[in-house]
This record gives sequence, C-alpha cells and structure tokens, in this order.
Amino acid sequence: MKEIDVILKSLSDGLKAVAKSVEAAAKQVESLSKSRTKKTQAPAQKKAAVRKPARKAAPKRKVVKAAPKSAAKKPVAKQAAKRVTAVDTIYNTIARSRKGVAVSDLKSKTGFNDKKVANIVYKLKQQGKIKSATKGIYSKV
Repeated sequence: MKEIDVILKSLSDGLKAVAKSVEAAAKQVESLSKSRTKKTQAPAQKKAAVRKPARKAAPKRKVVKAAPKSAAKKPVAKQAAKRVTAVDTIYNTIARSRKGVAVSDLKSKTGFNDKKVANIVYKLKQQGKIKSATKGIYSKV
C-alpha cells in the first residue's frame, strides 16, 4: 500500500509540473497573438496611405549600325569542331577493314567494354551501316 501511495504522489507532482508549464506556454501564446494583431493592423493602414510610384519605362537604346565590310578583308571561315563519338570510333574501325572486324578486336582497338561495344554494334546494324559477315564479325555495308 505504501508503494502505491508513493507512486501516486510522484505522479501527481509530475502532473502539477506539466500543468504549470502548459499554463506558461498558453500565456506566451496569448501575448504573441496580441502583439501580432497590433502589428498586423498598423501596416495595413500604412499601406493604404503610402503608395509606390509607377515604374518608369527603360530608356530606348540607340541602334548602332555595323560598319560596312570592305572587299579587301575576307572573313575567316570557322569550321565547327566535330566531336568524335564512340559510335563514330567503332564505325570507322569497321569501315577500315576489308574482311570485317571481330568484337574482340573492336574491344581491344577502342578500349570500350563488352556492353558498350555490343550496344553500338546493335545501333549501327539497326541503322543499316554495318552487316554481320559471320557470327561476331562485322563489316561495312
């Protein structure tokens, strides 16, 4: 019986402490809500009284004409640097051989892994650029 009384007393003390902290939190919430309502009302009145001026249009820029090109100066033709892709590399390797190239030779010459070579060969076959001479050996169409 004494043990139950001790437990109940400690439980009631804990509940009282929790109740006090809840009351303190409630007071803080009330004070914050009162201060916010005061702050939100004042700026609303100010916004109605103060109005921002309309935005001005940006000044027009003058159009500058390019100087006429003289016949003496010839424009330098710029060639776009074409990137060599993995597909191009494998296609060129196959196109250079007369009898065809085995997959193992493609892997060793290009340094690509099995899956990459297989995927590229599949793409080139679908596009009709290469054909299968025998199993595992490919040649240009």
